[in-house]
Amino acid sequence: QYEKEDAFKFLKITRVPITCGSEFIKKKLVGFGIPEHQLFIIPLGVNPQFLDTPKNESDSEHDILRIVGIGRLSEEKGWEVLLHAVDRLRKDHPRLTLECIILGEGPERGRLERVLRELELEDVVSMPGPASTDEVIEQLDRATIYVQPSIVSESGAEEGQGLAIL
Repeated sequence: QYEKEDAFKFLKITRVPITCGSEFIKKKLVGFGIPEHQLFIIPLGVNPQFLDTPKNESDSEHDILRIVGIGRLSEEKGWEVLLHAVDRLRKDHPRLTLECIILGEGPERGRLERVLRELELEDVVSMPGPASTDEVIEQLDRATIYVQPSIVSESGAEEGQGLAIL
């Protein structure tokens, strides 16, 4: 059994360079005792062609607030926070037409679906599951707002770097 502590001991002993995707991850590794001089930040990139996707606007879409979130359905992603925010938006702005789409799959699906039903958001929120790159691009193109919620879970798990935002 290869334990996390053994991995950190190995990294400290070998003194090999380690790349991190963010300052957050670098700080975490320093906290585990990895010397800072071993750590190098190399941010993950974005394909610029995705940024130039033309908007597909129609008159009927102008009055809809489309919220899109992408990521694994796990506690630290904070999807329940988004569901409560959508519920609050709906109650505070009853004339606003809302549509929220959460793309992804994970162990929290059942619990999130229960929360969705308890808040009576079935007509507003959809969670269609995993999506292809083309489907993601299409949903982001139609979105008014992209959200990337994140919390510290009950177990202490937290998002290191939300790759979906890239």
